[in-house]
Amino acid sequence: PLILGRDIPVLAGLVYDEMTAFRNTALATALCVWMVLPALLLFLALEAIGGRKRYTTAEATGGAPELGMPLGWRAALTAVAAVVTLLVLTIYGTMALGSVTRIWGVDWGFTWAHFTGAALDPSLANAPNLERGMTLVWQSLRIALIAGPIGGLLAVIIATVIERLRPPGREGIAFLASMPAVLPGIILGIGYILTFNLPLGIHALSLTGGATILVLNIIFANLTIGVLAARGALQRIDPAVDEAAESLGAGLLSRFWQVSLPMLRPALLLGTLYIFVHAMTTLSSVIFLVSGDHKLAAVAIFNDASGGQYGAAAAKSMAVLGLSGLAMLAIWLHDRARLTRSGVPRP
Repeated sequence: PLILGRDIPVLAGLVYDEMTAFRNTALATALCVWMVLPALLLFLALEAIGGRKRYTTAEATGGAPELGMPLGWRAALTAVAAVVTLLVLTIYGTMALGSVTRIWGVDWGFTWAHFTGAALDPSLANAPNLERGMTLVWQSLRIALIAGPIGGLLAVIIATVIERLRPPGREGIAFLASMPAVLPGIILGIGYILTFNLPLGIHALSLTGGATILVLNIIFANLTIGVLAARGALQRIDPAVDEAAESLGAGLLSRFWQVSLPMLRPALLLGTLYIFVHAMTTLSSVIFLVSGDHKLAAVAIFNDASGGQYGAAAAKSMAVLGLSGLAMLAIWLHDRARLTRSGVPRP
């Protein structure tokens, strides 16, 4: 909204302005409360409604795999799908074109300068600028490579605690794990600033301005999907498997590492991939946490677009898209190789 709807005020934009332009933390946090309430109330309402619903899938009956549809309806729906697909491809195509265009709408000449970091204006060639080129994309990649595996493993551990250890307050743990998906990311960013700027009044515990706070924020802001995937997988696995391992003398850590974790590999990979991609693309939760020494590509893209440097923003966006696509491809190839080794037919 800050880029596309500059004249349309939204709460997240107002919070951003109060924090960055006016340094009014009190008003920003008050606005965050108004952002929390509707999201939280809707989430609780949906949980209450869903908690009373139970669905059972019947066994396969051998019927037709697809419902019949009149030719006219099929043609109309195909046309709608084609239009939506074309719009999506247009967005990515425009971004790709803008990344190799000197100045969008002014100078349509071809250039690689947005990728290499070279200055289009010769008079600025020697001026240092960290946000030129792909420097911040590689910084984001390093953060993502740390946050992704740690977050994926942590999501599986939390799900195992909820579904297998079942401690008192397990529903509270599940609720807290779901909260990041409910709360706007900007709230988490402000919360981390207030919490870790001077924790307990001890300056030595401060995490602001470093890479650690970025990793922690990215992990805990995106745990939900991994936790839900792992919980769903554990609910389909008979607890007798763990009981058998325990009866054979396996301890808690051994059961988790040698029994549960291999069976939860798909959930682990999904949680890792989800956090990795969000580490490359997230903006709202980290925009207040970056510093001069630790910046992220998403924030640089926002700054470039806000300043009218659309070519630089498009180039970084293409690099982020490419790295995210490579991560998805790597996990897909890993999964296919695993299915091949196990003798399961590949999809």
